[in-house]
Amino acid sequence: MKSMTGYGKAAHPVDGFEVNAEIKTVNSRYLDIYIRSNTSVSALEADIRALIKKKMERGKVNLFIDIQHTGDATGSALDVSRLEQITAQLNTIKKIAHIDEPVRLNHFLAFQDLFDLKINFDKHPELRQGILQTVEKAVESCNTMRADEGAHLLRDMKARITTINSLVSGIAKRAPQNVTEEFEKLRKRIQELLDGSQVDEGRLEQELALISDKVDISEECTRLQSHLNQLESTLSSKTASGKRITFILQEILRETNTINSKTTDLEIAGSAIKMKEELEKIREQAQNLE
Repeated sequence: MKSMTGYGKAAHPVDGFEVNAEIKTVNSRYLDIYIRSNTSVSALEADIRALIKKKMERGKVNLFIDIQHTGDATGSALDVSRLEQITAQLNTIKKIAHIDEPVRLNHFLAFQDLFDLKINFDKHPELRQGILQTVEKAVESCNTMRADEGAHLLRDMKARITTINSLVSGIAKRAPQNVTEEFEKLRKRIQELLDGSQVDEGRLEQELALISDKVDISEECTRLQSHLNQLESTLSSKTASGKRITFILQEILRETNTINSKTTDLEIAGSAIKMKEELEKIREQAQNLE
């Protein structure tokens, strides 16, 4: 189980170049991959994306690839044709706008693409594989951090589930007493409304029993315990996912809300509120999981 938050980097010298890859990941509903580089890596982008998809399932992934000459490689980092194009454009702007100021170096510095490294991968076949290897190492480094963070989240969620289990046990023990108390409250209220009038005691008992059955929360407690067992089993599974955990949490919250709505018992209501607080904290943690 991994968190979606992580960071990793790697460096690798290859074929006269120094390749650096830096990757940052944050929460996202899907796997969103964004690739930037100081040189065009469009020829490798499909392979890079495929590599990341094998290693990561969810999260917003920001990958930056920096490639620098080490002195042995040939090629120019300055796009001369682009420089000539920009010069012509600036001179045209000067003429149309009647600007007398001469074109200076700082004007060209605003065009970062002038200085982007241009690489012919056909001339440097080893560099292609070197870039992919560097990206893979950066991804693995990031996943190590994501796994460590995931383990921390897992410990926190299991501790909270232990608290919820304790609260459910307390509610389940009090459930029969809750029915009895609700039954007596209803009987007393009806007797007050009848104010001494004659009533069929058998029919009264029957109606009260039907009404009391509606406040019985034993079934909800049973389903709650089942969902909690599912959640614990899911958290212990190597294939656990944040999506499945979130779904089970929704089911647990539904049963908790039902219990809260079916009782006027302050102790049970208080436990239900505490459970919802713990469930919300687990839900927040689950949103960070891959």
